[in-house]
Amino acid sequence: AVGFITMGYQLEGYIWAEIIGAIVALALFLWLIKKLLPNQMPKLSLRSTSKITKEERTFGNNMLLINTIGLLQGQGDKILLAIYLTTTDLGVYSIALTLTAFVPTILLSVNAIFTPIISQLHTENRMVELKKYYQASCKYIFVLTVPLIVFLIVFNQPMLNVFGEEFKLGGQVLILLLIAQLINTSTGSVGMMLNMTGLERLSRNKTIFIAVLSIIGYIIFIPMYGLIGIGLVKIIAMTLQSGYSVFMLYSKQRIQPFNKSYLKMVILFLVSAVAYYYLGNGILGENNSALWLFIGLCVTYVIFMVLFILFSTQQDKQFIMSLIKK
Repeated sequence: AVGFITMGYQLEGYIWAEIIGAIVALALFLWLIKKLLPNQMPKLSLRSTSKITKEERTFGNNMLLINTIGLLQGQGDKILLAIYLTTTDLGVYSIALTLTAFVPTILLSVNAIFTPIISQLHTENRMVELKKYYQASCKYIFVLTVPLIVFLIVFNQPMLNVFGEEFKLGGQVLILLLIAQLINTSTGSVGMMLNMTGLERLSRNKTIFIAVLSIIGYIIFIPMYGLIGIGLVKIIAMTLQSGYSVFMLYSKQRIQPFNKSYLKMVILFLVSAVAYYYLGNGILGENNSALWLFIGLCVTYVIFMVLFILFSTQQDKQFIMSLIKK
């Protein structure tokens, strides 16, 4: 997207970047499936020889519904934005979404690894161990994600200026989207915890409710507040979604994402983020040099990682040292 926009293709360049990215992702998925199943590559034309149980079919239908509604929810804001506002607003919002899309990378990566672990530990009824792993993953997801969120909030204008002067109008909505992602990542893989511990029906109902609520919110707030309205709806939806998931997981499985060590890091990082905002705001000015932005991001991570190491528990320090040695 940066390359196409720099070449002068503007919004059309962003759209082509999205299309190319989707095609590459599909090709990589097909390659991965063939690599994992080299001698039994599934064919769509063949019927399954194994019998699907009622429980498996119910689980599959729930997951299909969750992902379908989630996709509609994710694209609904763009559709309504195109109806109520201008293509310029849509372009500005799309760039803000592009920057925000990098934030949950750690969460998505952990989900890919953690999902089968959740299923196995739940099946073997090792719930104490599952709670320990879940809380640890929540803390590390938060620690590795917050520096990026803080950097994008503080330097939102230089980052948006990379795409062009007109995209700086998306600064406020970008900050709201980042706050929504902060809420989302703070509870870690709570959605997968529901899906993989026999609570996928609750997850399905939550997804339907949040999707309907979001669409209603967009219809009300977009005409009133424009791009800011989308950001407000995102924060409300993410707060309700995360809050409901955490509540149901605790009420059904007695597992919560927060422990004493994690809460300590949350307080430390949020206080440090406020201090960083006031100290770092305006340092780069309007400088949108890729080199300076990259240096700024690295410095931000160094600051927060030093704070994490200084105030982390002995167990965390041992874990970090074992990773370094390996």
